[in-house]
Amino acid sequence: MGKLVVVYENTLPGDSKTPLFEESALNNSSFNLLREVLSSNEKELYEFFTRVTRGLKPWGAQRAWIKRLLRGENTVLVAPTGIGKTTLLLVYALYSALRGKRVLYIVPTRSLGDQVFEKLSTMSSSTQRDIRIVYYSSSLQSKRRISILNSITRGDFDILIITSAFLKKLHVLCSYNLDVVVVDDADSLVKNEKNVYILLQILGYDQRDVDLAKRRLELLRKILIDRISSRDVTTLVKELLNIDNELEKSLRSKPLGQLVVASATCYTRGLAGKILRDLLKIDISGITIYGRDITDSYVYVKNTSEAVTEVLKIINKLGKGGILYISPRNPGREVFVEAAKKIQEILVSSGFRVSEATPAAITRLVSGELDFLVGFSSYYSISVRGIDSPRNIKYVIFLGTPVFSNILENFLTNPNSLIRVALEVAEQLGDRVLAREVLKIRKQLIYASNVEKKLIRYCLLGKISENTILDKSKIRELYISIKDLYIRLLPVVKRIIDLRAVLCIGSITLVKSGDKYLAVIPDLMTYIQASGRTSRLLGDKMTHGLSVIVELSEYANFVKSLDLKFKTLDRDMGLKATNEVNFDHEALLLESSRVGDCEASKLKYKSILLVVESPTKAKTIAKFFGKPVARRIGDISIYTIPAKIGDEILEFNIISTRGHVYDLTTKSNVGIFGVEIDRNSIRSVYTTIKRCKICGTQFTDLDACPRCGSNTYTDSKILVYLLQKIGLEVDEVYIATDPDIEGEKIAYDVYTIIRPFNENIWRIKLHEITRSELLSALKQKRHIDCKLVEAEIYRRILDRLVGFSLSIKLQEAFKNRNMGIGRVQGPLLDFIVNRYYDHINSKCKKICVSTSTPLKFVFCTHIDSAELIERLRSASSVELIKLIEDIVEISPKPPYTTEDLLIDASNKLSLQAEAVMKTAQELYEAGLITYHRTDCTYISGTGISIAKTYLQSKSLEYLFTPRHWGEPGSHEAIRPVNPYDSEQLLRALEEGLLPLVIPLTSRHLMIYDLIFKRFIASQMKPYRALRSKFKIVVGGIELGELSVLVDIIEHGFDLVDKPKIYQGLRDLDNLSLSLNCIRVFNSSRILLYSEGDLVSLMKNYGIGRPSTYSKIISSLKRHGYIILSKTKQKVIPTKRGILVHKYLAENYS
Repeated sequence: MGKLVVVYENTLPGDSKTPLFEESALNNSSFNLLREVLSSNEKELYEFFTRVTRGLKPWGAQRAWIKRLLRGENTVLVAPTGIGKTTLLLVYALYSALRGKRVLYIVPTRSLGDQVFEKLSTMSSSTQRDIRIVYYSSSLQSKRRISILNSITRGDFDILIITSAFLKKLHVLCSYNLDVVVVDDADSLVKNEKNVYILLQILGYDQRDVDLAKRRLELLRKILIDRISSRDVTTLVKELLNIDNELEKSLRSKPLGQLVVASATCYTRGLAGKILRDLLKIDISGITIYGRDITDSYVYVKNTSEAVTEVLKIINKLGKGGILYISPRNPGREVFVEAAKKIQEILVSSGFRVSEATPAAITRLVSGELDFLVGFSSYYSISVRGIDSPRNIKYVIFLGTPVFSNILENFLTNPNSLIRVALEVAEQLGDRVLAREVLKIRKQLIYASNVEKKLIRYCLLGKISENTILDKSKIRELYISIKDLYIRLLPVVKRIIDLRAVLCIGSITLVKSGDKYLAVIPDLMTYIQASGRTSRLLGDKMTHGLSVIVELSEYANFVKSLDLKFKTLDRDMGLKATNEVNFDHEALLLESSRVGDCEASKLKYKSILLVVESPTKAKTIAKFFGKPVARRIGDISIYTIPAKIGDEILEFNIISTRGHVYDLTTKSNVGIFGVEIDRNSIRSVYTTIKRCKICGTQFTDLDACPRCGSNTYTDSKILVYLLQKIGLEVDEVYIATDPDIEGEKIAYDVYTIIRPFNENIWRIKLHEITRSELLSALKQKRHIDCKLVEAEIYRRILDRLVGFSLSIKLQEAFKNRNMGIGRVQGPLLDFIVNRYYDHINSKCKKICVSTSTPLKFVFCTHIDSAELIERLRSASSVELIKLIEDIVEISPKPPYTTEDLLIDASNKLSLQAEAVMKTAQELYEAGLITYHRTDCTYISGTGISIAKTYLQSKSLEYLFTPRHWGEPGSHEAIRPVNPYDSEQLLRALEEGLLPLVIPLTSRHLMIYDLIFKRFIASQMKPYRALRSKFKIVVGGIELGELSVLVDIIEHGFDLVDKPKIYQGLRDLDNLSLSLNCIRVFNSSRILLYSEGDLVSLMKNYGIGRPSTYSKIISSLKRHGYIILSKTKQKVIPTKRGILVHKYLAENYS
């Protein structure tokens, strides 16, 4: 066989003609020149940074941000507090001003404005250039403010510093173009929707742009709702594409400013936030805590006196340099306010300099004139945000956990909260009727959109009329059920709180404070911001900090809930009791990290491009380490999130290919359907893939969609350029496409695309989408598996030479361009058609005998005799005569492989194979199950530990029987990745403890429940049951035998995967039951295949692979060769399918 050569078209730099697995000499002079220019600009800004900061060098994160800033991109600096964001913003503002750009610098508070003005003035002196820095502050005298306003109106400045409050003077700022807008601490700006619209105007966007963006978002929502309802969305999609084109043309025609945003915990809200994201192509929301070097601790106290004692004990150990925060929404606020006053009095009398938080006091603390600050732990508090004093702030003490509190009546209007509380109440009261009712409502709620849930809540709050809901038939019944539950549950919950004082429901705490009933949840973002004052970047290292929460014992759940929320960002983070903290050692760390050279605190940094296949998988991975920042280029999103792994900070830039990037060309002048064969080589010519934006059809070389004729499509050529662009920015590339043969080919394509731009490219495999699996995979990086890639290419070539050729013959014979057949679809169609003929030729009558209470069952059999049928019709009872009784041991089945899952989902849930695989893919990408394309039953030690944890939580550990089910293979069996059954999974989602990037539907839950029960059962003991076999006699005619379980002798996995038990038959030798009815149907002794049966056939005959079973079946449906019967979902060949089968049999058998 000749050498295999892969040819790539539409690949930069130049087209690549590469002998498989050999390095190609891809040199491009223009590309090398571009790289040199970019590198030169970066070096220039590095040197400028060092000069104006008097010796500091930009560290890893700052260098990564500099690359984006110099390309003129809207850039979000998402990083924890104290990591050096503000320093870079100051340097970039000066750098831009020196290059003739007009810069607006927005800060949240006056105190931070004072600091920024002072630092910029100091830095500018190092440039030896006259930079006009103007700072507008409301604290200035009237004449000075008027003078500065006049300067701003004339545009007489290079850098203008303002607070968010100044944005209301929009008319002053819109008389000229602003080249760069810097927003330091974006949270305070975007909390006000008006500020968001003002920001857009300042950047150069007009009202028409905003209106188009609003309409675009409205269309996207309508398309989503209509697709869920299976309505045609073609018209809406066309309007959306027109708006996209108009918006793109508008934005290209005007000069727009560059937005540079810094934040540690930003969250955009409402419609304005979505418009900002849409127009700027970047999401400024982001939460991350990497690099944070803080010991987080807590202590419980009973009263004011104990609180004072504990705080003073800590201060005596640690000395000066702290902030005391009072939690303003904590139900124990009065206790803590009183404690703070006493602590302040004692500290002042002991010679410490203490002050309440004001802008002047913050300035004194930063300069070292104060020892302690006392403030409130609220998100926008002046003492929580914008204080940068790495040397003088060493620790913080919270008097009360930072929390949100809501009136119980309002809290329960949220349908999800109502369901969560109702289930807990039902469980605690042992009310099974209420539990069933609530579960029924929750099942309905799964189908409701967020908009519909919001409407229900507004009605319950009285914000909108109930007629708004009652006129909408879709959610009318749901609203009535929820309202009734709300009315009945509210007084019950209040009575429980009155009796117990505190009702803990996971991360929710219900309490009574004064005459009010409150729902309290932890305020994680405020805690991160406030505690972040203690750990800051000092030179090239992070200072160490300490945080202590002092909480009342009765509210211990506040701390536990905060800890749970903390772990959703980083499972290695968490709070520990102060009796586990060595305060002497902490005191040493607080001092040593602020002086001298502390190697352990120095930050190492690496930027990574992580390539996956699906957007869902990209989002799931990005959320392992916080809330990522998303930037969008065209239709492609890149998620950026930094994380501290060991002693190194990795900045993940995660992008999805959305499947294959290339496919074989269909050009008529390129070999046989893209394959060129000669004596020396086999050349497969690949080109980028196009996808129709109207109907989703995928094609390669045409200029219009072959199905609907639309010339509006995406081309993966854009993805190629983008991968190369980001590949140039990062230090290393990791390709984490699916761990199968298809994924390996995509990985090779990505490698070929990026290789000229970055040599550090690695392949990793993720068998489950979890944080631990990702970290493990990074340590086991490898090169592309050449054999797997070669196998996939040969398979694709074979598809083209056989399947493609046959398809063209079919299209010519039947004069239909939509007809086709694959090399594995043909044999399966043969099975289906032959089975159909066998079914037709084996017709008979089917008798179904139904009994009435107390023992209901249906028994079916086939009979040919008309005389027997008439005798049965006249019978009035069914006789069960016991034949034998024995004890059987029933062992669990191994966990699911792909084919077993498809078979069970088809037979037990009546789901089609395509739907099952799509749902399993979504569950895998959302991080809920392991990889679902597998023929292996092996379970790893991690999987076994998940089963053990679950069984322990249910007090069933005595039934735990660990099994690996074989030897390790390329994959594990399909199993859950968390020890949550479907009920626990929903509760974790309702409390926000398990963030998902997809909405869970009933189908997701059904498939998950199937997988979970099969897996847990596989790690449990067998069960022993009493089995009885009965002869069934009707009207003196023996119809057959019935074997049933009548009792459980010894429990095992039956407690999880419950079998049907007929206990009423246990002690009976004979039983006569009255007949409910006898039905006679036309039937056949040979049944038609179900989709599950087809999967079994393909497995047994070696047709296809587990990963392609559902695709083969769906292809036969798509071509119109088979349909499913309406009630029993049996596979029936169509007239077209039979004709195609006949044509193939006559011409190619």
